[in-house]
Amino acid sequence: MKYKNKKELIDKFNKMKEELIKRFEEAKDVNNALTRIIPLSEEMQKSNLSNIVDLIPKLFTNIFIMWYISPNHYRKPKYLKEIMKKFADSLENKCKIAIQSHIDEMFEGTYHKCKDVVENSIKILEEFKVIFSKTKESVKLFREQNNLDNKFPNVLPEELDWEVLSNLEQDMFAQMKNFIGRCNNLKEICECISQFVIREN
Repeated sequence: MKYKNKKELIDKFNKMKEELIKRFEEAKDVNNALTRIIPLSEEMQKSNLSNIVDLIPKLFTNIFIMWYISPNHYRKPKYLKEIMKKFADSLENKCKIAIQSHIDEMFEGTYHKCKDVVENSIKILEEFKVIFSKTKESVKLFREQNNLDNKFPNVLPEELDWEVLSNLEQDMFAQMKNFIGRCNNLKEICECISQFVIREN
């Protein structure tokens, strides 16, 4: 590649240097964030449904910390939405797998196990919705109390709170509402079956 003069070459080099520094800072942010979030994600995958409910507040606390300490990456709306959607889908899929593993038992006299799993699934997703909404409001309050607009004058306003998640929130909650509705249908079937079980004296 030929350059007309030395200045053009230096300018090109400086632009490459700035881009490398930017990418390095992003990579450092991602590493710090993932170091905090990966162990919790693994714990949630290994946990039973009955234990996951207690982990959801911890999940959102860590996502908030990750968002706050990662100005070069996870504070960007795109990446914040991605990780939030990923956790929401992961929870719903875990519930689906747990229900599928017990659904045949509804007609084999052990319907109560399926009912317990369904009830836990509903509880988990309802808790996710509640904690999500509370955390979003807490972040908004955190922005005001800590004067983030003046603290980060060069940061876009939409990167200073979680209002950017409003559309995602609607989509996630609508998806969860549909799933919870199907869970309630399954719960009703379990309760209906229980009425026809012949109990031995």
